[in-house]
Amino acid sequence: MKRWGVQVTLLSIDSVKFDREILKGINKVAMRQDETDLRDIEAKRDAARIRTVLGAEAEIEGERVKAIIAALQESGVDITPDLISKVIAATSDWQMEGDFSMQTQNPIQIPPGVKP
Repeated sequence: MKRWGVQVTLLSIDSVKFDREILKGINKVAMRQDETDLRDIEAKRDAARIRTVLGAEAEIEGERVKAIIAALQESGVDITPDLISKVIAATSDWQMEGDFSMQTQNPIQIPPGVKP
């Protein structure tokens, strides 16, 4: 028995059309991994930025507290933990509100017997 048919000696393809949804389905795992990697990079960048900003703010706050304590010591005020807490809270409130007029309305009371 002899086979018959057509023998192709040259095949030329002009264009290929495919559905992009099929490509997404084929590459779904790779695409999800790429998205996960991108989100991870973005999260790490955000965390580094936050650490930098918060670190700078903490450093500035530490310097502010040192300056408050130094000013109280120079004034001869008896420094207690309660006084420090009140002063820091009061100055933080003034800074957050951006209204420094409160400083003259509610001055810090110097304990009796201490020279200003």
